[in-house]
Amino acid sequence: MKFIFTLILTIATFVFVQAQTFVTNATIVGNSGSGQNWTTPTFPTQTSTLNNGNPASALMLATGFDFTGLPVDASILGFEVAITRNSDITVAENAVSLIKAGVVQSDNKAQAGNWPLTAATANYGSSSDLWGGGAWSIADLNANFGVALAVTRSAGIGRAFVTSIQVTVHYAILAPIILTSFDVSRTAENHVIINWATSTEDKVKVMYIERSSDGVNFTPIFTVNPVGARNKYTRYSVIDKTPLQGANYYRLKEVDFDGKLYYFDMKSISISAKLGQRFQAFYNGADVKVNVAGIKGSFTLTLHDAGGRLINSQQVNINSGSYQASMSSPGRSGIYIVNFSGEGVNETVKIFVGK
Repeated sequence: MKFIFTLILTIATFVFVQAQTFVTNATIVGNSGSGQNWTTPTFPTQTSTLNNGNPASALMLATGFDFTGLPVDASILGFEVAITRNSDITVAENAVSLIKAGVVQSDNKAQAGNWPLTAATANYGSSSDLWGGGAWSIADLNANFGVALAVTRSAGIGRAFVTSIQVTVHYAILAPIILTSFDVSRTAENHVIINWATSTEDKVKVMYIERSSDGVNFTPIFTVNPVGARNKYTRYSVIDKTPLQGANYYRLKEVDFDGKLYYFDMKSISISAKLGQRFQAFYNGADVKVNVAGIKGSFTLTLHDAGGRLINSQQVNINSGSYQASMSSPGRSGIYIVNFSGEGVNETVKIFVGK
C-alpha cells in the first residue's frame, strides 16, 4: 500500500510558511479485532474478503508513516486523511480514525454510503481537526501514529480494496521574532520613514529592510542588528532618503541563528515626483533665480518665453540635496516659463519679468 503524508502550513501573521510533500516507505499494516483481516495479494493494494462467515473486516492499522521531515518546533493544527478505495460488493465503512501512541482515537470519521465499484478517493478531517486526540506533538507523529479503517458488507460475497492512504498534517511555526508593528510614512522632503517594533527577538541574528517597485522583486536597503531582547518591547526606525518615484513596497526580512529566513507583511507608499514648494523660481529685478531643495541627481533647467521659444538652458547636477542657480534676465518684459526636469521630476513655474 502507498502511504503519503503532505505538509501544509496554515498561513498566519508571524508564521514561517512552507510546503513539502513526503512519500514514505511505510509498509506496515496490522489488523485488530474480529472480522476478516486485510491482506496484500498484489502490492500495494490491501484486500479484505467479506462473506457470510465474516461480514465485517478487522480494523486495519496503517502505521509506519515517516514524519522526520517535520520541524521539531512545529505546532500541529489539524489532520486530513485521503483514502483511495473501492469494492466489488456492497461495502460501507464503519471506522476511520487516527492512531495516537498506538491507541485508536475516539473520533470516528466514517462516511455514510457504499464504496464505489471503481477506485475513488474520499477525504476526511480538516486543517483544524485534531480527530479527538487533544494536543499533538511531533513526538506523537513518530511514535505509533497511524490510520485505522474498518468496513462492513451489507450484501453479497466479495472484496474491499484500499490502494492508498494519504495523511496531510497542517502545522505552524512561530517565527523567532514577534513583530508588534510595522509602518511606513512620508516626510515633507519625500523621504520614507520605516518604523517597526518587536516584543521578542532573542533568536534573531540580523534584520533587513527590503524595498521593491512591484511588490515581487525585493532588494535589501538597510541592515539592522537586533537588540536581542525577549519579552521586551523594542522600537526600530530607518529613513529611506532615496525612495523610488511612484510605488514603494517595504518589508522586513529576518534571519535567525539557525540560518532560517522569515518574511513579514509588506507595506506600500507612493512617492510623487512633484517637488511642490521645494522648487522655486522668481525674477529679482536683475536675473532669474532658482532654488531647489531635498533632491539629488542630474536635471535640466530651461527658460522659455510665453510663445515657447527657448531663452536659456542649463544642466544641473545636485549632490548635496539643495541647489541655487541664476539665469540671465530676458531682454523684455513678459510672462516666462521655468522648467526643471530629470530623475522622474518635471516642475514648471510661470514668472513675470518686468523691465
